Amino acid sequence: MREDQDRVKVFWIIILIIGLIMGVILTLIGPNIVNFVFFEHSNNFLVVTPFIANILVGIATILFCVASAFMITEKKVIKGVATVVLITSLVVLYSGFTNYTIFSTEDITVKTPFSKTVYDWGDLEAASKTNIIEDERTGVDAIEFEFTFSNGEIIEISVNPGGESWRLNRLESHISNNGVNLVEH
Repeated sequence: MREDQDRVKVFWIIILIIGLIMGVILTLIGPNIVNFVFFEHSNNFLVVTPFIANILVGIATILFCVASAFMITEKKVIKGVATVVLITSLVVLYSGFTNYTIFSTEDITVKTPFSKTVYDWGDLEAASKTNIIEDERTGVDAIEFEFTFSNGEIIEISVNPGGESWRLNRLESHISNNGVNLVEH
């Protein structure tokens, strides 16, 4: 009996260590890499993952590690709380990985954890560059855009043009090809 409890404790300690290591890696690059791998193909020329996605994955990592640490104890109440925290971490992790905007040749898809809106390029009424963030060492670090659609919805995205300026050029080309002037503030 005691040997089984020790095995369970060792299991949760191993899960805690693996979760901590993987969580740090996923927090830094997880949502960006996953969205790139799953959504970058010939029709999709730009996938934007907001920074909040990385923050949500970090929060999920912390919750997962706390739940794993709670599972080491032998008290049933604490294990019950740990189960709830573990489920919460999975929901937050899901929220982090399902938060992106895809620009394709046919449409613009805005995905949030519990909704998905697809806009046709013809629905775009206005587009503007609201801010250009410059880095002293590398030049332009990010360009912030604001898009207004025919239903009145406004989305804001930040694009890092470094190394892949063709994606930014293609975005600007699609904006102008659909009769929308790109305003620079």
